[in-house]
Amino acid sequence: MDLETRLRVTSDLICTCVRNAAYYHSGWKGPRELINDKSDFWVNLNGNCLDISILAWCSLYGDRNAEFKWQKLINNEADFLSRLYATMDSTEVEFAQYIERMRLYRDKCVAHRDSYLVGDPKIIYPSLEEAVKSASFLYRELVDVYPEMEEIYAYKELESFYANRLKMGLKHYKESISTET
Repeated sequence: MDLETRLRVTSDLICTCVRNAAYYHSGWKGPRELINDKSDFWVNLNGNCLDISILAWCSLYGDRNAEFKWQKLINNEADFLSRLYATMDSTEVEFAQYIERMRLYRDKCVAHRDSYLVGDPKIIYPSLEEAVKSASFLYRELVDVYPEMEEIYAYKELESFYANRLKMGLKHYKESISTET
């Protein structure tokens, strides 16, 4: 696979993770209350955003055999991980535990439903804050290392992209509530 294709697909996965996390977060009034939980449509839409964000993130960080895992584009793994842990304000062990939580949710609820039958059937919904932070970190690293990234994507960083998508999601949820009869 050529470098431009690998960068494009990896960047698409990163943006998919961040965009869907923003839309997922925009659907909540509080820690346990959706903005519009009276409609099955909005509940399912919100859940689908969670699922897609986790699935994209796992393609980058959570699957050792994934075609678009971060290691395929980053040469100095030790240096990358050191900076990632510092950015995440986590240790290697904590980040590994986060990967396992994301993989467990993905395997039980999204990609490998047969895993639901193994072990504890309880579903643990992982936080997406760490996914957004680590995906944004990877994106910045790619922009810094590969000049081609400027031609592939207009974004220099994803924090404003996330904020923009969060604002857009909130607007649409608000509109949906005001148009209900």
